[in-house]
Amino acid sequence: MSTQVSLRKYNPQKDQSVVANYQLTNATFTAHPKEKVKELTEDGQLFPLFICHEEVVVGFFCLNGYPATKEFTDNPKSLLLRALSIDERYRGKGFGKGGMEALAGFLSLEFPQCDEIVLAVNHKNIPAQSLYLELGFEDTGRRLNGPLGEQFVYRKEVKRLLMRKVMTADYEIIQRWWNDGETMAAVGFPKGLNISLNEVSKIIQGKDSANGFLVIDYQGKAIGEFTYKKEMLKTFSMGMKIGSAEFRGKGLGRRALQLGLNYLFDELAATKVTLEVNTENARAIKLYEQAGFKQVGYHHHSWQNQLEQMMSSYSYELTKTIYKKAVKVER
Repeated sequence: MSTQVSLRKYNPQKDQSVVANYQLTNATFTAHPKEKVKELTEDGQLFPLFICHEEVVVGFFCLNGYPATKEFTDNPKSLLLRALSIDERYRGKGFGKGGMEALAGFLSLEFPQCDEIVLAVNHKNIPAQSLYLELGFEDTGRRLNGPLGEQFVYRKEVKRLLMRKVMTADYEIIQRWWNDGETMAAVGFPKGLNISLNEVSKIIQGKDSANGFLVIDYQGKAIGEFTYKKEMLKTFSMGMKIGSAEFRGKGLGRRALQLGLNYLFDELAATKVTLEVNTENARAIKLYEQAGFKQVGYHHHSWQNQLEQMMSSYSYELTKTIYKKAVKVER
């Protein structure tokens, strides 16, 4: 079973039954979601979140902002992670780890000001300590007294996801993406492009402000690309991929898409963005539709891939007005 997960906010109007049906009989080192959501009326800085697998709720945790973080850190941009649990029906499938790995992309989208996550783990909770350390948290050395004894304070720096101009140092990794069949299959090249570094350089250097190439950068590393082309006055087509497989399925694509669309709509003054997507690329289709793109065309067996197989595609478009409304509602 795939352990790819996503995170979503708790909705007080829609999720009461989800919380009521959440199975957690042993809450020794955590708290049942129904107890945490009660604090919503008391703490305007409490953010309950669900860990979801294929839209099914499999886990839960909360984020707290200042002043809840005061005991744990002096950093005002920090968020406190609390009450992490996995529903008993879904344990042993890697969903806890997956939820924490998805947190980086979620924070970049929902809490862009956050640059640190802190938490307290009980000194007897060895499995949780091992999980957090494996995920890159570090022991700060700070100790707190909890209801079950000493608690260790852990922290993890939150790295920024950003969109930037391509640099010469990126060419080799871009070459690897373009020559990788798995990465390129959705755009018709399941064997890769078999392209040289010199050819990559010529293609990228031939780009300009109307036909651009941006790098998706996470933690100071190139992980994907965002391309665009001016089709007519204030209308741009776009394409995007996370080229590095280890960064897929972590929520980073959603934030990267938002950064790219913000660039087109705000910096290049686009009023409409269009794209074509392989009908078999279900993950990309879901991502684009969540951003507000509407399907405007279907092209049955309209092109051949590298293996001479007939492929179909959808046409999508998104206007600036619809996009800005969608972002505002989500916020």
